[in-house]
Amino acid sequence: MTRHSGMLNVECRAPGPPGGEGLSLRAGNSTVPRCSFSTRSGGSLSRGYGPLSRSAFPVPASHLRRGVTLVELLVTMVIIALIAAAIMGTASAAIEHGRRSHTQQLITRIHTLLMERWASYESRRVEIDPRLVQQINVSFPETTPAGRQLRGQAMADLRLLGLRELIRYEMPDRFVDFGSFGSSPSLHTPYVLESPPALAQMYFRRVAQAGANIDNQDAECLYMVVMFATADGEARTLFSSKDIADTDEDGLPEFIDGWGKSIGWVRWAPGFVSDLQPLDPTTGLHSGEADHDPFDVYRRDQQGVINPPATQFPKDVAAHIQSIRQRNNSDLVSAYRLTPLVYSDGPDGESGIYRVPTGNFVEQVPALDPYAIRPQAQYQYGTIAFPELAKDNIHNHLIEY
Repeated sequence: MTRHSGMLNVECRAPGPPGGEGLSLRAGNSTVPRCSFSTRSGGSLSRGYGPLSRSAFPVPASHLRRGVTLVELLVTMVIIALIAAAIMGTASAAIEHGRRSHTQQLITRIHTLLMERWASYESRRVEIDPRLVQQINVSFPETTPAGRQLRGQAMADLRLLGLRELIRYEMPDRFVDFGSFGSSPSLHTPYVLESPPALAQMYFRRVAQAGANIDNQDAECLYMVVMFATADGEARTLFSSKDIADTDEDGLPEFIDGWGKSIGWVRWAPGFVSDLQPLDPTTGLHSGEADHDPFDVYRRDQQGVINPPATQFPKDVAAHIQSIRQRNNSDLVSAYRLTPLVYSDGPDGESGIYRVPTGNFVEQVPALDPYAIRPQAQYQYGTIAFPELAKDNIHNHLIEY
């Protein structure tokens, strides 16, 4: 078969049997043809057997690419690395934001429940031990106007101490607030109250059964207070399983923040400066005059109060009265409004806050004076002793709460 295409004459034949003629190549035939090329004038270009090779139609060598150069590979790797870094950075920031947001929401819920309980103490009845009342009657007979006045002042002092003791029993931030835990655990005998409240007795049983590990006392107490003293005992329904863990595996759960660390608290944090506990701009101190302790309705914990002297009170409460009198008139610190401090250490795991020591179960200060300066450290509880560590804390002492 012969075809003409421009000036090129192509003839293709398949070889046949000896002595016979070759077969013409048809489309789709797999037989390898014998091809000859010639110009119309008869000049031969090439001749041979086999398929047409690319050399018959040469392509300039500069257009052929067998791979990529090292520079191109490096540029590609750099671009991929930049994209990966951007994605990882964005993801890491989103995860960190999620942890902070979760922690803030959790602390908000805890704060709301605690403050409902906290406000209830402004109207709570205080059952003072009748034996103390009898001793006050003996020490301050009402046979004279002066005696009646001193007795009224002494009873107001006892009521304030009794209310603080009730709060301490029912909203503990350490185990020693309601019991002693050693080789022979025992529930504390009250200083002022007639008997320990039922909540304190339940706390004691739970801690005694668990073995009273000294670690995470504040966090474990916070969990018990929220679960059993708020929301009519239904607080558990307000929290999911990811909000709760037992980080020290002692059988006493804690609330945990977005980083898996226990959320702590200080019931009385007089040293903490915040939107809720601001300093007086004139004196640079917390002001008991501008915002006095709402639980001290008779203003017994303020400067100028000296009677009755602490020595005239029964022995069990004399130390607490003495602490208050001395603070009022020597340290010039009157009682001001306190808000429980609930906080997360944040990403660094350190709060920088001077808080209740948890290394032992020994009471170190008069238990019924929330504003006392702690010995040796010379701090009030809640003071930020290490500001650098406290920068990333998350807490409830913000005005929006």
